[in-house]
Amino acid sequence: MKRVLFIAAAMVAATASAQTHLTLQEALGRALEVNNTVERSRAEVNVQDENRRLLLSAVLPHVSATGSAIRNSTEVAFGSGADARTILPENDWNYRVVLSQPIYAGNRERRAYEQAKLGVANARQGVLGTEDAVLLRVASNYLGVVDADARIDIENKNIDLAQKRRAQAEAF
Repeated sequence: MKRVLFIAAAMVAATASAQTHLTLQEALGRALEVNNTVERSRAEVNVQDENRRLLLSAVLPHVSATGSAIRNSTEVAFGSGADARTILPENDWNYRVVLSQPIYAGNRERRAYEQAKLGVANARQGVLGTEDAVLLRVASNYLGVVDADARIDIENKNIDLAQKRRAQAEAF
């Protein structure tokens, strides 16, 4: 049992010496870089912006183009000379371009687009709120660590003082 405690204490000491000491600014910057909640809220802004673009595309004209080409092995025709009619051509192709404009539907699309713009603004505010919450949490935790370090220093000084008093008392 004592050996297990000794190994655990040695591991804690090894990790304590390998820890990186950060300043408050470094800790805040790192929190904004690696926090999953902040990244998720930043991605939400892109989602809302793409949704806004989708709703804008609902009121814009749509252009679609299709085409096909067919090559048959033989050409089939009826009749002869000037009266010949081709039924199955050897090369057959067609293309189609369609331009369509959605009709006015009572301002629904414009309202949806305005709502989407509000969604983008809300997502941006959500990013700021999330960043503020993360920064506040990191700053309070950092303050707690600094306070704990100061208390450890005070207690170490108290131990040194108690040892000096004990040595002095033993000397008397």
